[in-house]
Parts: sequence; C-alpha cells; structure tokens
Amino acid sequence: MFRTGLKDPGVVPKNIYDKQALQQIDKKYHKLKTYNAKVFYLQTQNNCSIGGNAHTYKLKYCESCNIFRPMRTSHCHDCNNCVLGFDHHCVWLGTCIGKLNYTTFFHFVSITFMYIVYIIVFTILSIILTVG
Repeated sequence: MFRTGLKDPGVVPKNIYDKQALQQIDKKYHKLKTYNAKVFYLQTQNNCSIGGNAHTYKLKYCESCNIFRPMRTSHCHDCNNCVLGFDHHCVWLGTCIGKLNYTTFFHFVSITFMYIVYIIVFTILSIILTVG
C-alpha cells in the first residue's frame, strides 16, 4: 500500500514558464487544424528528412498545465496534474494510478483480495469446527 501510494504515477511536468505556448505553435509547425478548442492536428512540413512525407500528429492541449499532452495522457482534476496512462484517482491511497505505478497497484489489489479470501475460508472453518 505504501509503495503504491508513494510511487510516481507518471506525472507530466507543467509548463509554468511559457504561458504563450499555444500562440507560438506556428513557429514549429506549418499547418494547424483544430476541430475542438482542445484538440489539435499538427502537420509537419512536406520535405521531411525521413521518408519525405508529412506527418500529422493529434495532440490535446491542457489549459491547466499549459502543455500539449502526449498520447494516452489525461488530466486528473483531484491532483491537478497530467498523468501518463491515467487509470483513475484512488481515494484510499490518495494518489493517481497511472503508467508507472499500475503494476504495484495491481499487486496491492491482488494481495488484498487473497487476504480477504483467506479470512473468509478460515472464518468458515472456525464456525464449522465450533458448531460440529
């Protein structure tokens, strides 16, 4: 439990220095298409050094963190952080469950489940032996 709660879930650092990141997007990319206020389709130049074709990337902009979120990253409103591979915010542990602490959380839940099964089995055995 402590290992899961204290391990970093994969928090993406906030951009606290550059508040103009959204306005400076045209300097890096040649074409910017937006269908939603937070979803951007960025297209690189046609003369790429690798392959020669233009690449299109779908990025979401997080207004709270001022960053373009990587793929499979979501914003946790409880922690106010963007987390890689965000699964959920665990209230019992008080932290997010993400890409980096998912295996320790799975081990924690598995051990807790085995402990509950152990208690139920020995409680039933104790009742049977006391009655019988």
